[in-house]
Amino acid sequence: MEKDKKTRSIEKIKSKNIKGLFLLLLLDGFGGGMLVTVYQPFILAFTQSMFITGVLQTISIILFTFPMPFIGRLSDRYGRKKIFILSIPPLIIGLALIITANNIFILLLGVMINSIGGAFFNLSFQMFTSESSKENKRGFNFGLTVFGAFVGGIFGKFFITFGLYSDLRVYILIFIIIYGFEWLIQIFILSDPNPENNNRRGNPINSGEASENLWKKILKNPKIRIIIIYFTLDGLIYGTSLALYVAGLRDYYNLSIENIAFISLWFNVSSFIFQIPAGHIADKIGKRKSLILSEICGIGYFSFIIAGFVAWNMGLSLFLFTFLIIGEFLMGICVSMFVPSEGMTVTDLDETGKRKAESLGIVSLIRGIGHIPTGIIAGFLIEYVNYITPFVITIVGIFILIWILHKYFRD
Repeated sequence: MEKDKKTRSIEKIKSKNIKGLFLLLLLDGFGGGMLVTVYQPFILAFTQSMFITGVLQTISIILFTFPMPFIGRLSDRYGRKKIFILSIPPLIIGLALIITANNIFILLLGVMINSIGGAFFNLSFQMFTSESSKENKRGFNFGLTVFGAFVGGIFGKFFITFGLYSDLRVYILIFIIIYGFEWLIQIFILSDPNPENNNRRGNPINSGEASENLWKKILKNPKIRIIIIYFTLDGLIYGTSLALYVAGLRDYYNLSIENIAFISLWFNVSSFIFQIPAGHIADKIGKRKSLILSEICGIGYFSFIIAGFVAWNMGLSLFLFTFLIIGEFLMGICVSMFVPSEGMTVTDLDETGKRKAESLGIVSLIRGIGHIPTGIIAGFLIEYVNYITPFVITIVGIFILIWILHKYFRD
């Protein structure tokens, strides 16, 4: 009877966590919807160079990916909640430095600190969602929590379309305030989904030797290797086009911030419609088929971006908006199908269940290597070759990803 009571208590904690994560992501989506719209144009206005903006993006990715194994080890050792709480302060400090920077070095410091906070946030969110979910509802819960982010994003981007502030720093400042409320949710609403695992301090699994063995175990496992290869290539291929996409809209088409917000708003509308159904679909048809459907939508997205480019150069500016909006809608479906399948895959790589976060951190680091050069590559291709070149390369790459999924990837 005592065991049943304990089980019910844990289930209650996990259910509360999912609701808390939904609220957390709802707020984060509102702030993130504004930030994703103004961040790159703000950096571009500061640097006056697509290439330098790409270099800063690359540095950001490096600081986001390289700490992941260490963060995962801390999460396994000290508990999910304690590490999650550590994510908000550097996110706030980083953004504060970015909007007050008066030289490139302070800007760079802000980008670096913010990226480290993002690493803590991303890994902790994934582990919280995975471990607060029943096995047959993990895809649904990943879809549900991220659905909150997309709903928030709709309001964040819609808020920008009013054009209330010409100074882009105001929108970033609003996000800083929102981070304060997110921190309160982490502290007072979320609870560690596996509190019984917090008593493993000093356990040998946290030693350097054990971590080295975990690296070997992961890299020697053929199933995990193909997961790493796929997600690493996915990051490289998509990142080549998306790393500076918003900055490119501002630089090449000279679109206003309000126009960019309106176009990208349709990504969130699509995600709002498809995210929860996509989680159900991933649970039903499996991760491989769900990822293949995601990649097909990705091809559609980049095809419409290219169509918009052609229309613009033919003087048909109205069609540019139409094609970009259709593309964003397809990208919403693409991400909706991708997120639950990715979450279920990368949070369940350690069969013992004792080092899930560190396993996730290691895989996140390796796959993050694919993202690292994308800012520089995108900046170089846009500035020195042609605006549309990255998108053509990405479409070719997606066909390679589909081939890998069909031939090698298994549920």
